[in-house]
Amino acid sequence: ENNYDYLHISTCSGGGAPNPPTSPTPSPTPPSPPTSPPPSSPSPPSPPAQCTSYDEVPSSPFTGNQLPEPVTSQSGGFRVKMVTDGSQRRAGFLGWYGPSSGLPLHSCAASGQTFTDSMGQIWDGSSQYENSQTCSWIIAPSGASQVAIVFDQLHMEQDFDWIVVDACANAACSNYAVLATLTGTSVPSNPIIADTGIMRVRMITDETETRPGFKATYSTEVASCSGAAHQDLTNGGGIIMDGEGNYQNNQVCEWDIIPEEEGQAMSLSLVSFKMENNYDYLHISTCSNAGTRSQKMKGKRDAALRSKRSRKIPPKVAAETAAEKSLAAQKAQVAAARAGH
Repeated sequence: ENNYDYLHISTCSGGGAPNPPTSPTPSPTPPSPPTSPPPSSPSPPSPPAQCTSYDEVPSSPFTGNQLPEPVTSQSGGFRVKMVTDGSQRRAGFLGWYGPSSGLPLHSCAASGQTFTDSMGQIWDGSSQYENSQTCSWIIAPSGASQVAIVFDQLHMEQDFDWIVVDACANAACSNYAVLATLTGTSVPSNPIIADTGIMRVRMITDETETRPGFKATYSTEVASCSGAAHQDLTNGGGIIMDGEGNYQNNQVCEWDIIPEEEGQAMSLSLVSFKMENNYDYLHISTCSNAGTRSQKMKGKRDAALRSKRSRKIPPKVAAETAAEKSLAAQKAQVAAARAGH
């Protein structure tokens, strides 16, 4: 960087005594054949960036039955906290979190296919599903011990058009157990879970009447209030809930949602929300860090450079420098006059 960053190059200026003569060097032995360097172990991945400061989103904390709008954290993190009082219990909340760039989305056009992604979404594929339509999706993430699904939207013709969720014993789903049959507009307040690690979702419609259909999000990860009061969620995406059934009284649960990659934007979407109005609350906050560690260091360096470039000479030093220059000029004039004589 011109005038601020430098490269110094120097030559040796010392005389010194010459090195004493040495005995003739014997003929070198032939070099050994080169050997391959030992394989290096891959560096472990850097841990996710931990947020240290949060700001509650507008309208937080949430209470009652009004479903909060989806929120996005551009700086890459959320804190979700549920606080209940000593009386009355409700169904609580249910939702999912993941990268704001979106999840794999599978429609009826992909009916009959098997999906191995650990998190994704399925839907009927249009603003109105078709009559006499049958669509089927098999979700079989590699090595999964469970698959859970929540419904972002459900609007089927009541008692005539259906969504069926199965737990499959194998990838072909030739042997299965029905977990749920859904119709109408009532979204389940708990996730539907296939503990076999393989799930099938079917949509079956009759020959008359159509509706907007459904959209659902599935994941192999489920975080709930059970266990520790505070949990760090670092898997990049999953389902989040208070727990099965109604939540408990005098309960405090907190989750920090941490993106897999530093600075990655994340989204949080609730699909069901029922809290005792004005007594039980859900706080949702987004990470408000001024930046990650690397961004902060860069900011400090840039600020130092700006300070260096804009730094002015203090008035006292400037005055002393001017006086010294004037005195030096006077001395030069006197010396020149004497030399003339």
